[in-house]
Amino acid sequence: ACYVSQGGYYRRMGDFNRTLDNLLRAADLLQNFDHKMYVRELVVVGDVYADWGNRAKAVYYLHLAQEQPAFRYMAGMERTFTFLALSRLYAEEHDLQWAGQMADSALNTYQADPYERYYGQACGLVQKAAVLLQMRQLEAAFPLLVRAQQLDDSLNLPMSGKPGELEIDATWARYYLARHDDAHAETHWLRAYAKATTAKVERLRPLYLKELVAFYDARGQVSDAQRHSHIYIALLDSFNAAQGTFHVAQYESERVEQAQNAQINNLRQAQAVQ
Repeated sequence: ACYVSQGGYYRRMGDFNRTLDNLLRAADLLQNFDHKMYVRELVVVGDVYADWGNRAKAVYYLHLAQEQPAFRYMAGMERTFTFLALSRLYAEEHDLQWAGQMADSALNTYQADPYERYYGQACGLVQKAAVLLQMRQLEAAFPLLVRAQQLDDSLNLPMSGKPGELEIDATWARYYLARHDDAHAETHWLRAYAKATTAKVERLRPLYLKELVAFYDARGQVSDAQRHSHIYIALLDSFNAAQGTFHVAQYESERVEQAQNAQINNLRQAQAVQ
């Protein structure tokens, strides 16, 4: 529980290395006594690797989770998170058919608790809308975003929670960019960045700053682009200094070393018995 809690904290702060260090330690402990929670942590590890930019590791851990017998018994918010993570990964790989199917599966997951049901629906609607925007289906994405906005406004949903991050303003911004409505797009990019800053979801701040820099640069708004670019570079430098170069959690190599040491100890014991 401590490792899971620390992993969640570091994920919000954007420290992917420490996030994975804690989540992998939790998974190793869970593997022998709680298979459902073990699968859940594998899914989260895959999602974090996807956010960090290591697609190979993301695919490995998400597929490892799906291969576990306990995967079929996942329910509630854990199942919603799993399908949303898979949808985002497929969308990033431009496999939009599967991305849409995973978003639909998230929307169709049953939640007993009403608040979690609406929170999960809002995240699912935003993710499905994001996939539709990638497919250039603007008219189909609009009502999904409207419904998600209604849920967000009525329940005052947090930006980060059990289903992951509710990136509704960023998705609205992409919608308005596709409609060539610069004023609304700018408003939503600024709102997304402000929300991420207030909620201390540090991993999203550089992503939104990068989008703002590109937005202002494309429109010749040099001073705005430079101002946000300075903040982006400073933030990115601090992140890169903490993350390492290869985007592989330090604990991954520690586990290999532990396995090798265990193998050596077993051989020594066998020799002693002989």
